[in-house]
Amino acid sequence: MTPIIPTSIGLAPVQAPAIPADGFVGAAQSAPTVGAGQTFQNFGDLLGQALDAVNGTQAQADAAATQLVSGQSTDIHTVMIDMQQAKTTFDLAVQVRNKALDAYNELMHTQF
Repeated sequence: MTPIIPTSIGLAPVQAPAIPADGFVGAAQSAPTVGAGQTFQNFGDLLGQALDAVNGTQAQADAAATQLVSGQSTDIHTVMIDMQQAKTTFDLAVQVRNKALDAYNELMHTQF
């Protein structure tokens, strides 16, 4: 019978964050960063960026389909990938909207 040997899976123990002297944890944190130096000041900026990304994938799929139909491109694989990516991002945006509406409706039905 072979003994069980513990192995390391690369996880570090969880450590509590350092609390500033004033006791307010949120004061030391900055705005979340996204990508190369971009920061979002509020949820509206984040939502606007996400909708711009969805619109960008739709435009890229439309341009690829137009190039294929007009004969400028013969790469149907790229067109299909772009169209599927546009469909997936749009479906994700619709699902996020549905969840936000469900949360809003739930809050409206909450009795105080």
